[in-house]
Amino acid sequence: MQGGPPQIPCPACQAPLVLDVDLLTSGASLACTNIHCDARIGIAQESAAMLARALQDHRNLKGVTH
Repeated sequence: MQGGPPQIPCPACQAPLVLDVDLLTSGASLACTNIHCDARIGIAQESAAMLARALQDHRNLKGVTH
């Protein structure tokens, strides 16, 4: 198992994007780490609310408050 935060490849240039679920659920988008790429990814507001609820349910199951 690899350590560190989860990452996905940028859909435009394949550079690694660090996933920050809390940032995504707040409605913000993630910018590509490649200075030559201006891609950003985010999720729709409706999906962000659903993800935030699911994440809170998951944290409650694990007994984690964040």
